[in-house]
Amino acid sequence: MRREKKFFLAPDGSSFSCRRSGLQHMIKEGFPASEIEDMREKLVHEGWESNPALPKDFLIRKSEGTTNGIYDVDYWFLSVEGHLFRSTKSVCDFMKESGTYSEEDVAKISKELESERTKIRQQKYDWVEGNPTVPSGWKVRVVEGKTTKTFFPLRGRKPVCLQALRIAKHDQRRGGERAG
Repeated sequence: MRREKKFFLAPDGSSFSCRRSGLQHMIKEGFPASEIEDMREKLVHEGWESNPALPKDFLIRKSEGTTNGIYDVDYWFLSVEGHLFRSTKSVCDFMKESGTYSEEDVAKISKELESERTKIRQQKYDWVEGNPTVPSGWKVRVVEGKTTKTFFPLRGRKPVCLQALRIAKHDQRRGGERAG
């Protein structure tokens, strides 16, 4: 079954394949603020939504799907100025460089989305509890390929850094050899 494709025609004769492009056109061409706001509200029909972690009038769109049978989520961001960002890093870089947003604004996005990604990571893979090679409370997942790799879920930067230090110290004791 084929999906219908909609197009949108602006009062000035411009045509767009999505409302987001129409909004960007309206901002660029200086349409009245009330009309821009009306179009921004209509973006909900394309999956865009506001989020308390985002600055005022920023929108986020969550795209869920599977890649090679593995559940995945992507986030797109739309700034108040109409700029589209296809990653958290790119929107945070923009906010830092613009000088309009505080470090707190940037940190809020990163924190909120890292929390969301942690939840998704739990669903994305088959994590197994009770593996005797890790402490209680830890989970393991194994990926088969040319070599077998074991992954351990670590939450936050500090646990990752501590684990990296432990591995480096262990490798040092083994004379610099790396297992794996």
